[in-house]
Amino acid sequence: MKILPIHRNFIIINQVIIATVFNFFINIGIAWLLYRQVEQIPLWGLKGIAMDTMATAFVLTLLSYYYITLSVWFTMKRKWLPIMENYPTVGIVSKFIRLPIVVQGIIFAFLASLLIGCPVILFLFLTNTQSMPYGSFFWYKAIFGAALSLIVSPPIGLLSILDFSRRRKLIW
Repeated sequence: MKILPIHRNFIIINQVIIATVFNFFINIGIAWLLYRQVEQIPLWGLKGIAMDTMATAFVLTLLSYYYITLSVWFTMKRKWLPIMENYPTVGIVSKFIRLPIVVQGIIFAFLASLLIGCPVILFLFLTNTQSMPYGSFFWYKAIFGAALSLIVSPPIGLLSILDFSRRRKLIW
């Protein structure tokens, strides 16, 4: 499988730059909306840092998966982005892109929570972070959302391109 420069540029612009900036500001809005009246946010609890981190890792990834998939499919359907000729036909990626989009999104969100959210919470726990003042949490949430997007959005974009290319070949 060879990624063409047009696919690479599309992923860099849309899934790295735009998605990261967008998720940074979305998480600023969420932090302000949910926590602006809380002086100290505890690490544990229903309205705690750990719960928010896991929820952000799961929900942001899940919504990003669906949004990016729709965006890629719309772009490719309009022929603004060509289909990828040599998509994988064997292996785990091939099996993954054969799953329904809903299942793909849930699996990817679960993996993001497990592989990104859990280690961040573990780091906070091991550094004896018991709570954060609102100002620190505000920036933590914004930066975590942007960093998470930076990690998960490029593979989602590539998987969406591969998935659309495979489905397009099946239809035509």
